[in-house]
Amino acid sequence: MKSWLKALLISVVILAGCILFLPMLVKQGINALLPWAMEQADLEQGQARISQLTWHKLHIDQIQFFFPIQNSQINIQDIEVTFSPWSIASGQVKNVIVEHARIEILPTSLDSNLNNRKLANKTQSEIINNKTTDNPTIELSSLEKIFERLPVNNLAIKQFQLVHPQATIDTTIDFNKQQLSMNNIVQAHDLTKTLTHQFTLNNKGDMNSLIFIEQQPVPIFNLQANWSLPSDPTQNATLSLQQSADIQSWLALIKQQDQTHTLKANIAIQAWNLDLTLPREIHNQQQFLSQLSAEGLLQIKINDFTVFDHTKKENIIEHAELAVNLNTHIDHQREEQWQFSLDTFDLAGSIHSLAPIDLKIKQYLEEAVLLTCAFKQESHQCQWKGRFAQQLTGEQLAHKTELTLEGNFDSQANNTSKFISQQILSLNTQQENPLWPRLINKSQGEIIIQGQKNNNNWHWQLSLPHGLNNQSQYLEALFADKPNAQLSEIHWQLLPDWFIEGINGELTQAKEFSIVFEKLKWKNKNELLQLDNAQVSCNLDWLKLQYSPQLRSQQALSQLPLACDWQVKNLASHWNQWPVPSLLFEGNIDLTSLNLKQAKLSASMNLSGLENSLDLTLLAQHDFSNLQQGNAQLYLKNLKLDWQKMGLIKMADLTQTQLLNGSLSAQGWVQWQQYQADIFDDSSIAWRWQPDLMLRIDDMSGIYQELTTWEDIDMQLAIRRPFYDDFRIDSQVSALSINPGINIANVLARSTATIQSDLSQALIVIEEVHTDVLGGRINVPLIRFDTNQKVNAFGIEIEGLQIEQLAALEAGAGITATGQLDGILPIILLPEGPQVPAGSLYARAPGGIVQFRGATANSLKDSNPSVGLAMQVLNDFRYDKLQTDITYQPDGELNLGLQFQGYNPTFFDGQATHFNLNLEYNLLDLLESLRVSNDIVQKLENKYQ
Repeated sequence: MKSWLKALLISVVILAGCILFLPMLVKQGINALLPWAMEQADLEQGQARISQLTWHKLHIDQIQFFFPIQNSQINIQDIEVTFSPWSIASGQVKNVIVEHARIEILPTSLDSNLNNRKLANKTQSEIINNKTTDNPTIELSSLEKIFERLPVNNLAIKQFQLVHPQATIDTTIDFNKQQLSMNNIVQAHDLTKTLTHQFTLNNKGDMNSLIFIEQQPVPIFNLQANWSLPSDPTQNATLSLQQSADIQSWLALIKQQDQTHTLKANIAIQAWNLDLTLPREIHNQQQFLSQLSAEGLLQIKINDFTVFDHTKKENIIEHAELAVNLNTHIDHQREEQWQFSLDTFDLAGSIHSLAPIDLKIKQYLEEAVLLTCAFKQESHQCQWKGRFAQQLTGEQLAHKTELTLEGNFDSQANNTSKFISQQILSLNTQQENPLWPRLINKSQGEIIIQGQKNNNNWHWQLSLPHGLNNQSQYLEALFADKPNAQLSEIHWQLLPDWFIEGINGELTQAKEFSIVFEKLKWKNKNELLQLDNAQVSCNLDWLKLQYSPQLRSQQALSQLPLACDWQVKNLASHWNQWPVPSLLFEGNIDLTSLNLKQAKLSASMNLSGLENSLDLTLLAQHDFSNLQQGNAQLYLKNLKLDWQKMGLIKMADLTQTQLLNGSLSAQGWVQWQQYQADIFDDSSIAWRWQPDLMLRIDDMSGIYQELTTWEDIDMQLAIRRPFYDDFRIDSQVSALSINPGINIANVLARSTATIQSDLSQALIVIEEVHTDVLGGRINVPLIRFDTNQKVNAFGIEIEGLQIEQLAALEAGAGITATGQLDGILPIILLPEGPQVPAGSLYARAPGGIVQFRGATANSLKDSNPSVGLAMQVLNDFRYDKLQTDITYQPDGELNLGLQFQGYNPTFFDGQATHFNLNLEYNLLDLLESLRVSNDIVQKLENKYQ
């Protein structure tokens, strides 16, 4: 029996010793397992050590680890936990005291971002895999019950520090069964002073949050709230919030990033009141939204708001005032449970230095902005509507902008959603300040934003279905010398039928930007120009930016290519007495880059009209990189040279020229380039250009001033500039007939003109001219015309001129003659016109016959004895020598000195006779009489009718 008692006593002693020393044994095991546990939790650089563990106290010297998901370093020191074995069994501890805790969020790098994303994606996938389809029920409870259920009687953190790259927060925390208290000191790079934050939340549901500026007793932020859950289970939970802020103090507190400007406000307050009623149990989001009730008001008031510019030493905005009221009404018993109304938005102030004149701005609501939502079992629907206005006024300037908002959002239970928002924009401007162009403008347009969610992707579109429609009245004179000219009201559209669309954040399609002008008229006395329509459309290849990551930076936007198309069409009008035909000018331009330092341009242009007879095409290329260079090609196809076929009948009277037949064609190219004029001066950049153009006229017939007719004129003209030296123009002209009264047939002329590169001098050399006239031939071996010389001279060779045809020019005079004339006429070109100082024609051997008979000769014979004697000789004069001396003046005066040598068989038995005769004519009058008598104009018109 004694042995049994002794054994029992020894067992009790051993058991008591094990119980007494068990915490010490457990401490060693836990310290050994802590590094392994941290590694399994993906905590890097983990360290932890328990220095004391008894049945009533736990003391941890340090817990330190790196949390890679948040890139955070966490360090907790001197943690003391007091408890009793019986409280541990019931899940409670007495006190937890932490002397020091620090969380440091480190600046993120690219590698750490990638690792964080991998870990976050891993964590998110685990959450998704573990997620169940059942929605857990949330039962709201009073704060008193929540505080009672805390597993600790008192939690105290004497020094807690949160370090972020942008701010540092030092905190003390005291948490017990009655209240949570926090005192924070906030230091931030963007704040000029240190903030003190006091936060309390007790088990009665009262919450206070106050923010102070250091050494300032009045808080700049004050939030008070109360959470109440009545004991009656039929009553809902309520949350009341009252919040106010001193915006003036916040503006002074915020550090200005741009040191050139300062924001100030004398009186600036903000207040927010909200009362929420919530259901006690929340089964799902739909049920929560449909049973929530609330009443709230947000108010903002700012007086005497000022923006000061330190560089200009003046206020940009001053004496501005702002008032905002936003009401919240949520009642689950209404059909539209949620209602938000912005019934006040007033902003007024003065703007300086942003424009040459001082402006006053006023923004306000013309119609309150109302947002309503209805949450039904099968769908969520929201609608909004409102109208804003803004006025800008200044000296002789008034502008008003109105914006109307209207839209709706619809979300279905099958996870499909769609929204549409319609904005009507209206602009009205009256600008008569002389600093800017004086005009009156009215603009209105519709902007639609819409989207639809399919398969978790948002398909969206921003569009202007009718564009921005404008009516502008330009009040300035377009030309200074025409102050009475009138420009009609300008009707134009900006971005008609424009849209962009995409999926989520990616752009899938974008229509080109365009502007359209319609029915524009400019009138000044007899001058009238009318535009039918004009359209310009430009497109940037946004998709190239989207799918080229190297172009996404702001600097690379200039690498985007630009393509523009235009079309301009005018109505038939007139400029003074000149008709302006209806023409169509259209084309396109492509730029490889918006950066003109390296861009290349290509353009295509076409001009058509004149009853479809005009077809002019121009192709151009230009390289902006380095020393710029480019070229252009010109094509003109068979332009009909007929006023009637071109629809320009009035041009016949205006130009005193009738075009009856023919065609005009042209083709060629022009190239240009920059060059360094001085090889020792890099800045001596100049331009030079080199043409190679061919102009051709075929079968041209017409009449000039009823003075000259021409038929079947062919012309070829070439303009070149070899080696960028002088310009050279080679031409050849041929004509079947040119008739100023005397028919000049089979005309052929070849010439070369040399024009200096600076266009200061031209030398025209006609290498060959020959034509048939009056049965003979005229040759001009060489003509040199120098524009620098006031007087130019050349000679005309005459061969075989038929005296018979020359005498026939005056058919009623009764003169007949035979023979041929040869000779040379010197021509002097004066500024007043051509002159023949002394020319001579000689009859060819063996001579011929001159007979002057008829009524004219008989009347001259009876007028004077000496004249009668001469008429007897010329009645039948056989000459063997005939010479004509010719002089001509620019005014048309023509003098002929005739010398005859021969005989009349019936006069003094055929005795040899020398006969001199002087005749004076006005050549211009003579040619006119010949045109009238021969009716050459009517004959040519009849030919081409």
